[in-house]
Amino acid sequence: MKNTLLAAAIATLLACGQSAIAQPGSAFLAIWNAGSGGSGTGNWNDSANWAPMSVPSIDFDDFAVINGGGTATISSSVPDAGGAYLGQNAGQSGTISIVPGGAINFVAAPAFDADGGVRIGSGGTGTLVMTGGAMSAASLTSGGEAGSLIDLSGSPSVNVGSASLARTTQITGSGVNFSTTGTFTLTGTHSLVQNLSSGSASTINVGSTAAIGGALNVNFSGYTPTITDSWDLISASNITGVFGSITSSGVALGAGQAFNVRTVDDGADKVLQLFLEQQLVLDVNRDTGVVSITNPGTSAVLLDGYSVRSPSGLLNQGAWNPLATQFGSGWTQANPSATALNEIINGAGTTNIGGGQSVSLGAVYQPAPTEFGTDLDDLVFQYTGPGNGNITASIDYSGAGVINDLVLYVNPTTGQATMRNASPFNVEIDGYTITSESGALNTGYTSLDDAGVESGQWQEANPSSTRVSELMDGGVTEMSIHRSFDLGSLVTGGAEDLAFQYLLAGESTPRTGTVVYETAPAQVALPGDYNNDGAVNAADYTVWRDALGTATTLPGDTSPGGVSAVDYTVWASNYGRTLGGSSALAVPEPSSVLILLGLLGLPLVRRARAAC
Repeated sequence: MKNTLLAAAIATLLACGQSAIAQPGSAFLAIWNAGSGGSGTGNWNDSANWAPMSVPSIDFDDFAVINGGGTATISSSVPDAGGAYLGQNAGQSGTISIVPGGAINFVAAPAFDADGGVRIGSGGTGTLVMTGGAMSAASLTSGGEAGSLIDLSGSPSVNVGSASLARTTQITGSGVNFSTTGTFTLTGTHSLVQNLSSGSASTINVGSTAAIGGALNVNFSGYTPTITDSWDLISASNITGVFGSITSSGVALGAGQAFNVRTVDDGADKVLQLFLEQQLVLDVNRDTGVVSITNPGTSAVLLDGYSVRSPSGLLNQGAWNPLATQFGSGWTQANPSATALNEIINGAGTTNIGGGQSVSLGAVYQPAPTEFGTDLDDLVFQYTGPGNGNITASIDYSGAGVINDLVLYVNPTTGQATMRNASPFNVEIDGYTITSESGALNTGYTSLDDAGVESGQWQEANPSSTRVSELMDGGVTEMSIHRSFDLGSLVTGGAEDLAFQYLLAGESTPRTGTVVYETAPAQVALPGDYNNDGAVNAADYTVWRDALGTATTLPGDTSPGGVSAVDYTVWASNYGRTLGGSSALAVPEPSSVLILLGLLGLPLVRRARAAC
C-alpha cells in the first residue's frame, strides 16, 4: 500500500510543477504538499500536508523533502524521520521552523539507506529556523544557493553527529545549545553571524575537531563591549583554520580597536574566543612622509615584529629609523627595500608601546607616481606580539599630499566649486559629469560653455539639480598641471554627496575623480619653475636637486610641505614651459621610479549634447 501511495504522490507532485527528486537509496520520500505545489505553511505533524498522506516516520523509512517554497512548523514532539532535504535542486526552496515545545529526531536506518542527515540547501535554498524546541540528526549540512540559512535564537537545542556548513549560520543571544558529537566544519563560503546583547555568547560544543573558515560577522544590540570582554564561540578537542574576515556592527569602536579571535586551553578542550583588542595603528603624514607606529588606546601593546609594505615601491629605506636603532633589545632588520621594511626581535623579548605612545620610523613614505591616476596610498601594516598571530592593522593617513587626479574642490559654506588638475602630469579631457543624489546642484553654475573655454566647443547636456554634464563638440581641453576652472556657485546646500567623473581624451570609459570639500588652494602660476624666473628649465632641476628631502616649499611647488620625487615629476612634465605659454618638452623620468599601477574606470553613457 505504501508503494502505491508513494507513486501516486510523486505523480501528483510532478503535475504541480516540481522537479524530479533524487531518492536517497531505497528510503521512501515524504514530500511537503501544503498549499499549491508545496508552497504553503503548515503543521509538520498534520498528515494532510504530506504526500503520501502520512507524517514522515522512520517506521516507514521516510525521508522528508520540502522543495516547493513551503514551511513546515514543528510545535510538538513528532515521529522520528530518516532525514530531510530543504531546497534540493536549483530554484527550489524549503523551510523547517521549530518553535518552543517542538522536537524531532532524524535517525539513520541503514537497512533502507535513510542516513539521518538534514540538508539545508542542496542545489537550492534551504532554511532551518529554531526559536526553541529540539532537533537531533546524524548529520547537518548547509549549502546550495547563497540564501541557505540556519537561524537559531531563543533556547533551542541542536545535537548532531557532524556538521559541515557552507552558507550562513545565525546565532542570536546566549541561550542556544548547539553541539556535535563528531567533527564541525565551517567552509570558506560560510558566514557565522553572532548577534550579541551581553558579555556572553552561545558556545558551539564540538566533540571532535572544529575546522574554521569563511567569515565571522558580529552584531551588537544594547551592549557596549570593552577591551576586557571575551566571548566563547566554539569549544572542541582540536581547532584548526581561521576566519577569513571579521566584521562588526552596532558598536562604535575606538581608534585602533578591532575584534579578533584566539584559541585558548580549557582543560582537555580548546576554546575559540572572540575578543576586543587594542591594536597599533600606522600613522602616515602625506606631507612630510613621516611614518609612525602609534598606540591610540590607553593600555599597552606588546610588539615583537612588524612589516610596512608598499606594493608600488614607495618606501625610502634610506630615511628609515628602525627600532633596532631606537630600542636595540634584539631587534633585527630584514632586507629593507622600496617595497618592504621589516623588523623582528630574535628571542623572547618584546617592546612595550604604551597607551598614547608613537614611535617614528622616519620619513620613509615618498610617493612618486609614474602615471596619471595611480593610487598612492598603498601601504600595508602588519605586526606580531606575544600570543597573537599576524595582525593586519589600520593605517591613518593625514595631510593632503599628492592627489594624482583631477579634483573637484567645493567650499562647503558657499558652494563655490573649482575643477583642477592636482596631479603632476598634463592630461587632456573632453567631457565631465557631476552628480548629486540629494539634488544639491545649481543649474545656474558657470559651465565651461558659459566661460567660453575652447571658443564654445563645450556643450552642456540637460543640467538638473541631480546632474550636470558637458561634452566637447570636437577637440580636447588640456588640463595642464594645476590648471583650474572656476565653476561658480555649483552647490546650493544639502548633503556632501557629489560624485565627479571625467573623460580623458581618447578614452570611452570615464574615470572617477576626487571630490574635496574645501576651498581650492591657491593656483601655482607655473608649476616646476622652482627659481621663479618664468621658465621651467635645467636651472630649476638644480634647485630641486639641492632641496630634495628638505621640508621646503619651493616657488612653483604644487605639493607644499617638502621636496620629493613628486616635484621632479612636475618639473619633468612641464620642462620647457614658460609663463608665455610655450609647450612642454619631454625629459626622462627618474630611474628610481619604475612601477606602474592599473587604472579603474566606471561605465558611463554620454548624454546627448544640448542643441546649439
